[in-house]
Amino acid sequence: MAKKNTENQAEVYRQKRKERLKKKQQRMAKRRLSPKAQKIIGRTVRIVVAAAASIAVLVSLLNFFGVPNKLTTVMTVGDEKINVVEYAYYYLSIYSQYKNTSQQYDSDYGSGMGKLYTGFDANLMPADQTTKNDEDQEITFEQLFADYVKDHVKQYKTVCDKARQEGFEISEEGKAEVDEIIESYRKQAQSVQGGEYSLNRFLSVVIISGMNEKTLRKILTEQTLYEEYMTAKQDEFRKGITEAEIEKEYKDNRTEYDKVSLRLFGFEIEDEDDKKDDKKDEDKKDDKKEEDKAPTKAELKAKEFLSKIKDEASFLKLAEYYYDGEDKDEYNSDDNTKVVNVDYDTVKANVSEEAAKWLFSTDRKVGDKAAYASSDYWYIMYITSPAGRDEVKPVNVRHILIKFED
Repeated sequence: MAKKNTENQAEVYRQKRKERLKKKQQRMAKRRLSPKAQKIIGRTVRIVVAAAASIAVLVSLLNFFGVPNKLTTVMTVGDEKINVVEYAYYYLSIYSQYKNTSQQYDSDYGSGMGKLYTGFDANLMPADQTTKNDEDQEITFEQLFADYVKDHVKQYKTVCDKARQEGFEISEEGKAEVDEIIESYRKQAQSVQGGEYSLNRFLSVVIISGMNEKTLRKILTEQTLYEEYMTAKQDEFRKGITEAEIEKEYKDNRTEYDKVSLRLFGFEIEDEDDKKDDKKDEDKKDDKKEEDKAPTKAELKAKEFLSKIKDEASFLKLAEYYYDGEDKDEYNSDDNTKVVNVDYDTVKANVSEEAAKWLFSTDRKVGDKAAYASSDYWYIMYITSPAGRDEVKPVNVRHILIKFED
């Protein structure tokens, strides 16, 4: 009898132990995502989270902000306080847009083209690279994005307040789009680890710590309200703008609207000092002035390339010849040198102002060629379509004439 009681007690103990282990595993599961859950979340990061545009949110950047506090005010617009969660959402959205665009150019046209087109290097963090602001001051991209967030949030909130004051409401279609986005997240949450993730916890993981349905719905609704209100107002404003005003705006600010298409090939400017470590320090100092005057290897190659160009076909053959990347066997000069509809500011920011002025001069014609240096490349340019209004995707001058007032 005693033996049987002992066996019963042992069985009870084993059962209780199993239950304790099960509960512990459940607690650990809530802290750590399974591989399946990680894949689901990876896909969810690419879900559309803005009503007006598709923006991927990068979870890896959450350490920029630590653990966001919904009670911490980052900025105010009128009487409304903007907390860390909403601010971080917009910051990450802007960052992701730059990063994804830069990566797409790298993928389509070759390594380095993303930085050339956008000025942003997708391989570096925003704090580790610089650009110029509207005042031509050198700032980090981190500061640029922060400035963009402040401007965008201020504009969103101001326009939305005005829309509400006028009794403007988002359309049923707009409401349905917001609901659809929220429901897409809800379905993804239900797919993670047997549905153990609530929607709010899921949003906090895949978007930004502290995000929940209420906050996301508020952001998406305001974005939709802004877009629909501005569209409605612009339709009204357009009727009051004459064709003469449009043409005057274009002629006065051609570089705001013109696009150029060209062939482009670059030689990287290497750090010559790294290759002269065997020289004595005093010898390096003596050679410094002479080196500054002497052309770099990249400049010599660029000018040699330039002198051999006879037409577009010869440009492509020269690009094939001079390209020395590891993927030379797979290099396609037709795809990798083609630059279509580039604007003035892009060339100015990523090559030089001198190059931009040359490219967008009204004197340019098909077949004109030149070589210009940026901070890290010598570029050879061959014009295939001179500066002019983009006829494939016409620039809407009317839209530029409609100014947002603070």
